[in-house]
Amino acid sequence: MRLILVLLFVLLFFIISIPLFLIAYLIDKFNHRTMVAYSQKIVAGAFRVVLFLSGVKVTVIGIENIPKDEAVLYIANHRSYFDIMISYATLPTLTGFIAKKEIKRVPFLRTWMNFLQCLFLDRDDVRQGMKVILKAIEQVKDGYSVFISPEGTRNQGNEMLPFKAGSF
Repeated sequence: MRLILVLLFVLLFFIISIPLFLIAYLIDKFNHRTMVAYSQKIVAGAFRVVLFLSGVKVTVIGIENIPKDEAVLYIANHRSYFDIMISYATLPTLTGFIAKKEIKRVPFLRTWMNFLQCLFLDRDDVRQGMKVILKAIEQVKDGYSVFISPEGTRNQGNEMLPFKAGSF
């Protein structure tokens, strides 16, 4: 039953996304940072609904240690897609993820990710990967936090995977 509720909500969210995209484009004409904040509030709210419908209870320990007034680099292992939802639902700063380039194929997801300052990494192209890392550094300097999973993929095991070259 929970899965059906989540799927119905995701479908509804994608439909509602169309006018929300238009609003974001209009906001971006006047103030890019406000558009990013608007987009993050919408996505974070949608993720909170998905977490609630999924029955996930989130306990965050140490969030008070994350600066609210400056950009940071988040580094974490990637256990499931819930990592991303929980992160957006709880992080205090405007944050873009570094994601594999294949995610760009998903139309609505790609648009939201672009609004959120996410970067897309071609894991097979070292030169392009370096450009993404340099762009991430610029984003942090511009006040947007960046979230990276240096293992390079979801890890279902209990041990950390080796970090991919160029993650740092």
